[in-house]
Amino acid sequence: MSYRPTTAERKRAARLSRMLLPPKRVHDAYVDAARIFLGVVDLLPFVRYQDQMLQLEGLRWHESALFGREYLVAYVDDEQLAGIAPGCDAISTVTTSIPLVFAPTRRRRSRSESFHSILEHELVHVNQALLGLAPTKERCPTVERSLAGFFDNVRVEYQANLLQLTTWPRLFPDKYGLPLEHWSALRGWSDALESAVCGVFCPPELIAAFLDRLPVVARARFAAFGVSGRVATWFSTDHTRLVKTALELQLTREPALAEDAAFLSAVDWLHGQQ
Repeated sequence: MSYRPTTAERKRAARLSRMLLPPKRVHDAYVDAARIFLGVVDLLPFVRYQDQMLQLEGLRWHESALFGREYLVAYVDDEQLAGIAPGCDAISTVTTSIPLVFAPTRRRRSRSESFHSILEHELVHVNQALLGLAPTKERCPTVERSLAGFFDNVRVEYQANLLQLTTWPRLFPDKYGLPLEHWSALRGWSDALESAVCGVFCPPELIAAFLDRLPVVARARFAAFGVSGRVATWFSTDHTRLVKTALELQLTREPALAEDAAFLSAVDWLHGQQ
């Protein structure tokens, strides 16, 4: 039997979707900018993502089931997308003109419920960007600012997962035995922590202090975007194991991290906990 969201979960998701719906004037400005973008890429079908130029193989307007508005989706070569986002069927980014969703060309005519829900997940991120709520992953000079950046990244993924899986509960992986709120928070936390142990949020010399502070501030930071104290306590209690898992995953993906100063600082912190 598939997961059935509780009444409280549905109400929370409804409030969140209203909160993340940009005012009409903001969406209208996005549509105007998107039309200009379409004119430009019609002549030069390329867009920069991080350090790469992606060739666009098609664009279409997608009417969002979550927000009832249209958003632009760009389709790129399957292998090119897999190279920049392994294992992802869609990603969102902010170009120089508009926030944009990239999807692989093979999915261009897909009617899959799973893929549709993934697109909607990414459109949550588009709205976050339109509302000025999309964080960046950047290294900060203090522990407190690094923590703020970390939890901003947790927040956006928590919100996107919560909305996606409340709306399409059949796709919720309830085999792990975690409630929806907990699973959504875990998705955000894991993604941010895997970046943190590589020094994305702070320089190597601050990694230990950052990891020390993380469980201390978790409850208050989670509460700021509606995650329960019970879930926050789980993250604080399981902090060392979660850091260990993040280190192992990142080293498997990028063996060269074994010589990275920030990564080694996180390893030293972990050794100090054992």
